[in-house]
Amino acid sequence: MDGQATEASGPWGQTLRQYRHAVFRQLIAPSPAVIRVVSGTKRIRWDGGELEAAPGQLIVLTDGLPLTVENLPALRGLYQAEVLPFTRRLATSAYDRIEPGAAGVRKTGCAVARATVAINEAFDAVFRPGVGRSEAIQSLRVEELLIWLAEAGAWLGPDTPANLTSRLRKLVVDRPQSDWSADDEARVLGMSAATLRRRLAAEGTGFAAILTDVRMTLALGLLQATDWQVGKIAAAVGYESQSRFAVRFRLRFGTAPHEIRSRLP
Repeated sequence: MDGQATEASGPWGQTLRQYRHAVFRQLIAPSPAVIRVVSGTKRIRWDGGELEAAPGQLIVLTDGLPLTVENLPALRGLYQAEVLPFTRRLATSAYDRIEPGAAGVRKTGCAVARATVAINEAFDAVFRPGVGRSEAIQSLRVEELLIWLAEAGAWLGPDTPANLTSRLRKLVVDRPQSDWSADDEARVLGMSAATLRRRLAAEGTGFAAILTDVRMTLALGLLQATDWQVGKIAAAVGYESQSRFAVRFRLRFGTAPHEIRSRLP
């Protein structure tokens, strides 16, 4: 969720580029991630906190928390970052290896740390894995990186409460292209559609709003992290009509899909 990208570097990492100043509000990351800023500045705000990261700093990005994400290109016109997504399971396993009191206090929200030689080496070991490295070894490398960052004071924030909204978002993230309906979601969650609507209303949202927001957030990520055509991205998140997708995207982010990848004149 950062800006224009080349093709993804692989399943473990993506290089993201953005040539225009952009602010994305109320973003909820589908998974935690470590972001290393290469060029420009990244600002993140959330309820109760904010941070700013310059080149040479890393961010531990939390999931499940509404964030305002601002990317500012450097003077030469480029914001660039490298992103490594990971799972809560790996974070839990990494933090279980740390002796109590051996690292800083874990805080709610995101965190930033300045890269040391050891942190950069750990990041590069995951971002640019060796040929033939197994999934198990990669997972251990991610844990190593998270431990280094925790010891530098950058912890992943605690998991958010698993309310109905978060459960629904996770279902849609797994299959955004599916022809979801409230009845489908209610059936998977073991309740009636009426109960689903009532409980979501109590949480201040609705099925259609969640479905659209998850799809638009994933679409933003695809625009940033791949070179796919807009029509292919629209289909990947459940829209047969590219024009309808573009309208939804502009309503959500205040900009057209193709502008996410545009350079300034």
